[in-house]
Amino acid sequence: MKVLDAQFVTSAVDAAGIPKDGVPHVALVGRSNVGKSTLVNALAGRSIARTSAAPGKTRLANLYRVTVDGGPGGPGRWRVYFADLPGYGYARGGRDSVVELARIAAAYFQIEGLEGRIEAIE
Repeated sequence: MKVLDAQFVTSAVDAAGIPKDGVPHVALVGRSNVGKSTLVNALAGRSIARTSAAPGKTRLANLYRVTVDGGPGGPGRWRVYFADLPGYGYARGGRDSVVELARIAAAYFQIEGLEGRIEAIE
């Protein structure tokens, strides 16, 4: 597989900001500072997500769209969103920040219309 394009699309604080265009989503969820944003960069093959050694850098649901060529005999060209969600367990700003970041992540999973499948694109 070869990454043809990878780009930041948007940062969302609620469901209204999440793309619902039929492109499948892969949500990255985990504790603060485990490398979710670093994984986005590794999968994209370039630095598109901000990273930090300090936990709590990701404060919103950050969406990145990646276009991939499956190569000879593969599924052709296809797109996917990587949703880099705020980590849980720690947030700068104390308890109120922890609650707010958890609300943002929970809102992402309550969005209808994110069911998708990989489809070849031209």
